[in-house]
Amino acid sequence: MRHCLTILALLTIATTLSQAALEIEESARTRQLFYAGAYTNTISTAEAAIDAGKLDPTLHEYLIKALLETGQYSEALLALTRSEKWFGGNPRLYLLAREVYRMNQEPEKARQVERGVYRAGYSYGLSVRSAADMVAFGRLSLIFGQEPRQVMKQVYERALEYDETCADAIVAIGDLAIDKYDYELAANKYRQALKINENHVDALLGLARAFEPSDPEMTSHYISQVLSLNPHHSEAKLMLISRLIDYENYAEAKKRLDEILDINPYHPIAWAYHYVFDVLDNDPESGEASLVQAYRAWEENPEVPYSIAAKLSRKRRFAESVSFCREAVQFDENHLSARILLAQDLLRLGRGAEAWPLVERLQEEDEYNVVLYNLINLYDRLQGFHTESNEHFIVRMDPEEFALIGEEVMTFMQEAHDVLNQKYGLTLDRPVVVEFFREQQDFAVRTIGVPGGIGLLGACFGSLITMNSPGSLGAMENNWKSVLWHEYCHVVTLTATRNRMPRWLSEGISVYEELQREKSWGQRMTPAYRDLILHKGELYPISKLSDAFLKPKSSMHFMFGYYQSAMVVEYIIDTFGFDAFQHVLVDLHDGLPVNAAIEKHTTAMPKLEADFQNHMKEYASNLGKGLDWQPLPETADFAEFQNWLKLHPESFYGLNQQAAKFIEAQKYEEAIAPLEKIIKHFPEYVDEGNAYAQLGFVYQKLGRTEDEIKVLEILTENSARAITAFKRLMELSADEKNWQRCLLNAQRLIDVNPTLTEPYRQMARSAENIDQPERAIFAYERLLRLQPEDPAATHYQLARLLKEKDSARAKRHVLQALAEAPRYREAHRLLRELTKGDS
Repeated sequence: MRHCLTILALLTIATTLSQAALEIEESARTRQLFYAGAYTNTISTAEAAIDAGKLDPTLHEYLIKALLETGQYSEALLALTRSEKWFGGNPRLYLLAREVYRMNQEPEKARQVERGVYRAGYSYGLSVRSAADMVAFGRLSLIFGQEPRQVMKQVYERALEYDETCADAIVAIGDLAIDKYDYELAANKYRQALKINENHVDALLGLARAFEPSDPEMTSHYISQVLSLNPHHSEAKLMLISRLIDYENYAEAKKRLDEILDINPYHPIAWAYHYVFDVLDNDPESGEASLVQAYRAWEENPEVPYSIAAKLSRKRRFAESVSFCREAVQFDENHLSARILLAQDLLRLGRGAEAWPLVERLQEEDEYNVVLYNLINLYDRLQGFHTESNEHFIVRMDPEEFALIGEEVMTFMQEAHDVLNQKYGLTLDRPVVVEFFREQQDFAVRTIGVPGGIGLLGACFGSLITMNSPGSLGAMENNWKSVLWHEYCHVVTLTATRNRMPRWLSEGISVYEELQREKSWGQRMTPAYRDLILHKGELYPISKLSDAFLKPKSSMHFMFGYYQSAMVVEYIIDTFGFDAFQHVLVDLHDGLPVNAAIEKHTTAMPKLEADFQNHMKEYASNLGKGLDWQPLPETADFAEFQNWLKLHPESFYGLNQQAAKFIEAQKYEEAIAPLEKIIKHFPEYVDEGNAYAQLGFVYQKLGRTEDEIKVLEILTENSARAITAFKRLMELSADEKNWQRCLLNAQRLIDVNPTLTEPYRQMARSAENIDQPERAIFAYERLLRLQPEDPAATHYQLARLLKEKDSARAKRHVLQALAEAPRYREAHRLLRELTKGDS
């Protein structure tokens, strides 16, 4: 009898285990179907299992998720109500309940869910029945406003103690890091999750988000991986659409948007992006309809205005972005991303008085946020800046820096205002804010929100210009006046078009206007650009010229984008007139798309593109026309190279390399002929590695000073970055007492780096010798601020120059000279002269 009972018990246990295994298999299949994007099958499989009496919260969880993904919001509410009968306290269903209520226009019930979680407290959260439940409870706790580190320590890490293979817990930690802009930590966590499950869709999507600020190719790679696993993954598609909008590939973006709406015709963020397209297409009527659809399921959804704001901000439409950020915060006062973007865009609009207090409040609330941490540190440093203003400009910079170039900046900005505003018929309704940063990382934080931005010289946001300070590492030895002229031109054109212009056109106008102001500024044809145009066929179509900035193949292609954009602007103006070009800008202001605006005032785009391409090919062909442009042979053997050169005696690359080898071997006489041949056929080439600089060096070594000066003068007249040539000409001119030329090159050096002492010394000497005492005083005063090696001599020279003009100032300087050098005889004599007759 006992034996029979034992068998019966074993049979009962086996049946129970078999049923449990079946339920686990069914829930795993439901989850698998959902993550493969088979939402209809997910719904039917889950419903069939639930109808059959299967008691597994996972079935209810993925049924509700699939209904939400397909826009069946009322059906999701019914499914939620049904699940509450059995699993009313389950955190995963609680997490879904909040969204279900919201998408059914029941925000109060959603708030009740939040309050319910709060009342349940950590006593429930830490004693739940599975790691997955703990992860859901942690996400709920964060939504309610629980301190992130506490959630990570007490919930997510406890979940991993409960089940070390819970990839969802690791992904949740990565999501926390992403929210704090700690992308490196986030990427490490997502990779850790993928070691547990290589096809974990959320981890792959997390990696796409982690690489988005730094590596677009990796982001694309991980988005593709997600979509290969789930072709209908709406969040991955929205990420892809967002990037396509940034890349101005609107046709593909709209196609992807339709794919989302085919699965869920009521998807709020898809309709938010639809609204963005309507704004970019200047279609307010369609925009209103898109907003109605976006708010159809939940009329106070903060993600709708925030998503719109994020895209408009990327399009530099900061005022519109601010408006939508405010709406998002109105819907959810704790929406951190919207509040941060609001603060950043207010700063970009130059409205620091409103933005900085918001940054301070946000940083107090979220002390671990990287962006806020960087901004608040920047704010502290900005408190020490000197501010100078007039009716047109507010200039901020380090006090020491302002003492050096502040007055010149104000004068130069006024010139830019007078020239460019009049040319483009613009009257600004507010002062333009200009901020200079000596630390490149401060410039990057002010400009893009995080450290980085190497290679970026300046930025314009409409009425705000940010720049790396002249002479700083971030300025990369560029002429600060050319950069400032370029950026102020952006102010004019962006304001004139209400920021409704693509980047290529904005950059093209600025480079073009640089060249109009000074021929040594801007960009010119280089051998690499010539090769792109004539041999590689890589001129961008005008209609797709933004690709040069948004997805360049290399840094060289990126710079070529600036050059080509300027050439397009020049071609349109030269061919159709400046009035026609201005009308293009007027139409952009009124909302006409750029290609339509250009066609309206020039010719059909296919013809314009073909004519421009022919123009550029002809132009490129005429540059260096007498030279052979075949690439060098791939050989390290000097004899083979010499034989090749005999067959290609006019080779640009061969002549350049031949000259370099002669210079390296100190055969300076032999280097002259190839360099002179390059200059003869390609005199326009003055960029890095040009023949002028090499020939100047050769003449210096040969002692041919007069020839050296001639060749360096050509270079310095045509290049604003020929720093070595500026220095050399300044020194040679001082030796020859050619004070005008010395003064000119001293000024050129100061325009690149105003923190060097020698140019001011030579400027002062030159100015004195050509009877410009005011300029000499200016130079000596700036020299003193740079703490010269012999301050006594500088004070003495100032005292001497001020003797007749301002005896009180002269006395102060001569006394300072004597304080530095008590036995300075000339200073003593000057002091006696200045004090003669004093009581």
